Amino acid sequence: MYLRHVTACPSTAAYTTHRQRHGTEAWRIFTCPRHRRLADWSVPGNLRRLGPGDPVPPCGTVRDHRPHAQIVVSHLHGWMGAGGWVTDLAPDDWRGHLAAAHEYHQAIGADDRTALTAHALELAAADHVPDLLALLAAAETSAARRLVP
Repeated sequence: MYLRHVTACPSTAAYTTHRQRHGTEAWRIFTCPRHRRLADWSVPGNLRRLGPGDPVPPCGTVRDHRPHAQIVVSHLHGWMGAGGWVTDLAPDDWRGHLAAAHEYHQAIGADDRTALTAHALELAAADHVPDLLALLAAAETSAARRLVP
């Protein structure tokens, strides 16, 4: 399981929702009342209040059970905004998507994301996948913190 945070909210979770793929849980997100609609775009109608005995992690905690290739591509096409750049790569070609995201961020002058994807490419070349996932998770949390008023 891969653990990350997608908000910078200091509250504890009160709700959870998840996505299943092929009969197994792909990921689960925990949110506070303020952020409970965060995952509506991807899992409509699947929100439930946490009950007694449920874990109560910080708001924005995501437990991701997908293969690392899907997680990397999800980062690139999600919060990093590089999804429209590539259309001809296989969904599991995460190294290709990473290289294309680097080119995209260079082309639009997004220096912080260009540097991030350059570092991610170095980690990918060295087969340091856990470090790559940790880098993307930390960058996602940092980006969320910059959005908090």
